[in-house]
Amino acid sequence: MTISSFSSPPMDRVMLPESKEEPWDMIPHPDVRVQTSDGRKIAVHAKFLISESDVLRFMIFDRPMKKDGDIPIVSLGGVPYDAVVTFIRCLYSSSSSGPAVKKEEIEKYGVHLLALSHVLCVPWLKHAVTNDLVLTMDNVVDMLKLSQLCDAPALTLRSLTVIRRHFPVVVLTDGWNFIRENDPKLELQVLRFNEEYDKRDKRTKKMKKNLVVYIALSEAIECLHHICIEGCTVYRQPNGENMNIEPKNRQKPCIWGNTCRNLQRKLRHFEDCEAIKNKTSVMAIIDEDCCYCRKMWHLFYHHSALCDGEGICNVPLCSLFKISSADLNHNSKEWKLLIKKVGSIAVFTRMSIKRRFGIC
Repeated sequence: MTISSFSSPPMDRVMLPESKEEPWDMIPHPDVRVQTSDGRKIAVHAKFLISESDVLRFMIFDRPMKKDGDIPIVSLGGVPYDAVVTFIRCLYSSSSSGPAVKKEEIEKYGVHLLALSHVLCVPWLKHAVTNDLVLTMDNVVDMLKLSQLCDAPALTLRSLTVIRRHFPVVVLTDGWNFIRENDPKLELQVLRFNEEYDKRDKRTKKMKKNLVVYIALSEAIECLHHICIEGCTVYRQPNGENMNIEPKNRQKPCIWGNTCRNLQRKLRHFEDCEAIKNKTSVMAIIDEDCCYCRKMWHLFYHHSALCDGEGICNVPLCSLFKISSADLNHNSKEWKLLIKKVGSIAVFTRMSIKRRFGIC
C-alpha cells in the first residue's frame, strides 16, 4: 500500500504514525482533513488528534465547521502551514512513542506551537514550548505579551527576569516602545516587577549580612562558655584561679582554635584594662571609650540573656547583668528577637561542633 492511496481526493500532505509496529496495510485511512490559512489540506487520523486534545475532539465530532464529503475538516488558521504540520507531528509522536518535540522545531515555530497548544489545550506541548523558547533582547517583550495571552506564567516570569537583567538594552527596542505607547498596563507591570525584585534583593542581602553577625555572635558566646565554664585545655586561661575554673578532659584538643585564643586575649585585656578598673556600675562600663572593653561588655551582655544557670555563673558580669536586666531594656521587642535568633543559631553551632569532633 502506498501513501498516494490514502489521499482521495488529492491532499497536500498525508500524516502517518511514526511507529512501525503495525504493517502498512493495517494502518487505517486518514479520516480528517486539517486546513491551514493558505487553503492547503493535510490528511490526518482522528484518533491521534482526539487522544491529545479535547478541543479537537469537539471540532471533529461534535461540531465540525466544514465537511469534504463525509470527512470533517478542521480549520487551523493564523499560523504557517509548516507550523501546523509540526504541531500535528508532535501529536502523532506523543500518541505513538510519548511526548516529543524537537528543539529545532521550537526555535523555528515556537510562537505558533505555543498559540496552537494553548487554543487546542495540549498541556504537555505548551509546557515544553514554554520552557525551551529562546528569549532575546529583541523578542523578549513580544514573548511577555504572548505569555499573558496564552496564560503561560512560567514564560511570563522568564521574560520579566530577562527584561530586568537587561533593562537598559530592552528599553531601546521597538517592542518596548510599542507597549509604552499602546499597553501602559504591561509597562507598569514590568516596572513594578523590577522594583519588587530590587527590594527583595536588598532584603536578602540584609538577611545574609545579619545571619553572618548572628553566627559570629553565637560562636563567640559558645566559646565564652567553653573558656569560663568548661575550661580550655590548650590555651592559657585568663586568671583561671580567680574564676574558679577547673579544666575538664585535659587531653582533648581545643575545638574552637583561633576563636578561643583571640577571645582569651580580649578577656585578659578586659581584666587588666585601667579604664574600667575603677568603674562601679554597668552603665559606666558601657560609656567607656575603650572599644575592646565595650565589645566584651556586649558579649557578656548577650551571654547573660542566654544563660539559664540558677547558681553563680563564672562568666564575668553575668550575675550583675541578670540583676540589672530591667534597667538595661532586656524586655524590648528588638532585644528579644535578637536573643531568639542568636539562641537558635547557637544550638545548631553546638550540634555542628559536636558532630565535627565526634563529641557526644
